[in-house]
Amino acid sequence: MRTLEYHDTTVRVRYAETDQMGVVYHANYLIWFEVGRVELMRAMGFEYKAMETEDDCQHATTKSCASAPALPNGAIAS
Repeated sequence: MRTLEYHDTTVRVRYAETDQMGVVYHANYLIWFEVGRVELMRAMGFEYKAMETEDDCQHATTKSCASAPALPNGAIAS
């Protein structure tokens, strides 16, 4: 396992993730948190499947809200 001080993952907002006003539907943020978490775990040398089978490990997700809505084709850093 590697220790990281900082890890950055960028996700680009897709049109299908927005509503008719061009704002991202709030449930999509949870999917992006998962993308960030998986990429962090990968950078630290963990594999989800191995953790589940070897350690009987369960994973939790935390939710926080951005200060501004995400718009189509905008980049989200998590």
